Amino acid sequence: MKKLLITLGVLVVILVALDRIGVVVANVALEGALRDRLQLQQNPKVRVHGIPFLTQVVGGTYQNIDVQASGLTADKLTGLDTNVQLRDVHVPISDLGRWDFSTIPIGHVKAQVTVPYDSVVTAAGLGSATLHADGDQLAFSGPVSSPLGTLDVKATLRPSISGQTLHLNPVQATADGQSLPASVLGLLNYSVPLNNLPFGVQVSSVSVGDKGLTATATVNDVTIRDGELVHTG
Repeated sequence: MKKLLITLGVLVVILVALDRIGVVVANVALEGALRDRLQLQQNPKVRVHGIPFLTQVVGGTYQNIDVQASGLTADKLTGLDTNVQLRDVHVPISDLGRWDFSTIPIGHVKAQVTVPYDSVVTAAGLGSATLHADGDQLAFSGPVSSPLGTLDVKATLRPSISGQTLHLNPVQATADGQSLPASVLGLLNYSVPLNNLPFGVQVSSVSVGDKGLTATATVNDVTIRDGELVHTG
């Protein structure tokens, strides 16, 4: 009996070790696959969740995979950080063994793309102005050309999403401590196209954070194909 218990204990240790080694191998394989399939400039960080892991490999379905990529670009936007949560990712064991990832079906995706404020400033053509978080809105500070001349403006802007465009609209603004008239306030409407975002995500909402604006997209039933998440539902 003692020998049997020792043998079982050794088998458990071996299986656990194999399980953890499998996670490492899958992470490396999926990092390369996602980099190639999504046409990223560098390997993303991939973390496959779930214990035991080997049952996911054999079944070809991974319940929970997190993908992080940084330093990405999208048209005029630079320095983007992307965090993508993939649920029900289907990669047959035969594809994993051959590292053949021509397509990757996914049941659910939630993607968050954070755009640094200095990148928003550049893309929106705000010149030397600055943006930073002010609650759930943005604090704007900088020169604005107007019929009254160049004004040193301090304003509050509200970010929103319409289609695939980021809008920054003024809530209130002052110059030299005086509220600006509507004719000048209207000059503080800005827009930034959100084209060619990482993973081809279609943004549905935007929120204000300490480091930048975070655009969020959620979609079900997609396939990674030709560098984008293609809806198949």
